[in-house]
Amino acid sequence: MSVSPNQDGRCTHCVIPRTAAHATFNDDGVCDVCASAPPQSNMSEDKVRENAEALRKNIERIKEDGKNRPYDCVVGISGGRDSTYLLHELTRKHNLRCLAAYYRTPFTPEKCHQNVLRLTERLNTPLVNMNISQEVHQKIAREMVVLWAKTRKSVYANMACAECKIVNGEIFHIAKKNKAKWVVYGSNAVESFGGASWRRTSDGQSEGAADRRFSFSRQMSRMLKIAQKGTELLVLSPALWKYLWLMFRGSILYLSPDTPYLKLRYHSIHVLHYFYLAGWTEAGCENALKEVGWELPYGSGTSWRADCNYAAFKDYLFQETVGTTYYDSLLSNMIRNGMITREEAMRRLEVEAGVFPEKVKAAMDILDLPEGLSLPTLSTNDER
Repeated sequence: MSVSPNQDGRCTHCVIPRTAAHATFNDDGVCDVCASAPPQSNMSEDKVRENAEALRKNIERIKEDGKNRPYDCVVGISGGRDSTYLLHELTRKHNLRCLAAYYRTPFTPEKCHQNVLRLTERLNTPLVNMNISQEVHQKIAREMVVLWAKTRKSVYANMACAECKIVNGEIFHIAKKNKAKWVVYGSNAVESFGGASWRRTSDGQSEGAADRRFSFSRQMSRMLKIAQKGTELLVLSPALWKYLWLMFRGSILYLSPDTPYLKLRYHSIHVLHYFYLAGWTEAGCENALKEVGWELPYGSGTSWRADCNYAAFKDYLFQETVGTTYYDSLLSNMIRNGMITREEAMRRLEVEAGVFPEKVKAAMDILDLPEGLSLPTLSTNDER
């Protein structure tokens, strides 16, 4: 069930709500991210050609490195739309021999699990399960939500996802075990929460090839900043000391496939961030989903992050603690990148955003939270 977004309560350029804790607004009602962004964010034709050439060379190298090996690359899949789109492009468009690595989390809807099985069967892609404990994942998520309820600190809502970061380490481990020289990821620049990704790329994509954006030096700098923030959190939240290893593992070792730890430990395995070079398009994504018979899980308002019931639950918590959601940021980044208009984003908010009770309840059932826990009222009316 959807909500009606408040036009006046949002940035006049994007759709970030004025309640967002990370944003400030000028006298014209424009958020700080939009105010610092260039008026036109679409890549130049030269940049599109440069990225296309870089992608072509990477695909050729993947095929060359895959000769006399069981697979050209390893791809992590979740049953969601982006990993489905990625595997479809790699196999159908580029004819790569992929090995699909899969972790069914405690929060993976049954329909997404079936999407994984259907996808790999239709694309004739071997499937291997990651060695990650659902029981441990559920336990950690439960403890983090309980801490969130006691403190109302958004860090705990995020830390519930820490076990998912192990996926990055598992993908590299599976690649090494199966003698694959490449792992390919399907993230894209518009998915960042709070506009951080936009700030990195808002200069007209002047960073060039994606490899520089994920360089060792850039990731080392990022790791040090995260470590500094983590130290500050430990001072402010003594309860986090119990989870120091969890924080270190999720934020330093396995936060992304580009962490210094993974680069050093698996120095012979290369990473390709496919959509940073190929360009992610909604039309291409929807066509791929249709071709492989992808189905939207029950209770989902949008295909984005439909593969995780906790993602909906986290937005439910974020609305109270930070005054915005990941979907607000997604649509806002798409506006800034010239992919959709603000009018289109507002239309989507009418039908695709807000709290979706079915998915929130599914996550709560899995978490098995203690009785009497202080959580926001589960309402379908949103006056943001």
